[in-house]
Amino acid sequence: MRGFIVFAFVLSTSAMACPNLSGNYKVCTSSTGSTTSDTVITQSVRNGVTTYVMSHLDDETGERISETYVADGKVRTQSETDPESGITFSTRSLVSCAGNNLKMNIQISAQGETFANINVTTTKVGQRMTSVTSGTIFGEPQNETEVCE
Repeated sequence: MRGFIVFAFVLSTSAMACPNLSGNYKVCTSSTGSTTSDTVITQSVRNGVTTYVMSHLDDETGERISETYVADGKVRTQSETDPESGITFSTRSLVSCAGNNLKMNIQISAQGETFANINVTTTKVGQRMTSVTSGTIFGEPQNETEVCE
């Protein structure tokens, strides 16, 4: 019985562990044909919660764009109003880890109407990171795989 309890604890702890996605990725290629260059991912763990900072160089503007994801399984909502149009955009995100996967569900709404519902699962094997995206944007199905090396 004691062995079973230890095994169950180890199994549950490893199931909640977050993958190590840290790295500098020179090129990310999408199944849709788009590419992104100079992607950097850093991660930190504080009080048992993993936070990822993902940034990439915007090829059009030359600016670095960064996004932060806290993998604690809690829903986070951010709202922003466009000063030109007055339209309020809201982003609802849920980020968690399951085994060697980082899982994200992101919903985007404008004026209270959801127009995007996206699921992203990210894994890393060796130096190759793969993100699989599915869901809908404006009712259109989205299915994309991005590989970064």
